[in-house]
Amino acid sequence: MEFETIIGSLAAVCSTTSFAPQAWKIIKSRDTAG
Repeated sequence: MEFETIIGSLAAVCSTTSFAPQAWKIIKSRDTAG
């Protein structure tokens, strides 16, 4: 794999991982109020 592909994939994984806990909280509580 090329270096750029590895960096792009790593960035995608980090973005998804950082969003997952917030999404899980919304799903469990069904509350999107800030």
